[in-house]
Amino acid sequence: MTSLGQKLTAHQDIKKIIQDLTHDNISDATANQLNELFCVFNSSYFLTKTDGKYSIKNINEIYEKCFAIVKKEYSSKFMSSMATTMMLQDDEGQK
Repeated sequence: MTSLGQKLTAHQDIKKIIQDLTHDNISDATANQLNELFCVFNSSYFLTKTDGKYSIKNINEIYEKCFAIVKKEYSSKFMSSMATTMMLQDDEGQK
């Protein structure tokens, strides 16, 4: 599994690419770039052509899954950090 930092960067890159997409401008190069970024989250997140085209709906679905992963991992890190901070504050208060 990759680090949260890599996922945050990949998420931002995916978001930038998606903002410029329309149904008629999803090239193989763009799809390959998205597939590389999606793999940071899960190797099963992969775009395929349907009727010779890539689907924006499919891209958005995978993007939402990636965003959910980022939110979950970021929340977990934040909670862990808060717990550590509280523990250290308690230790200093007992001195």
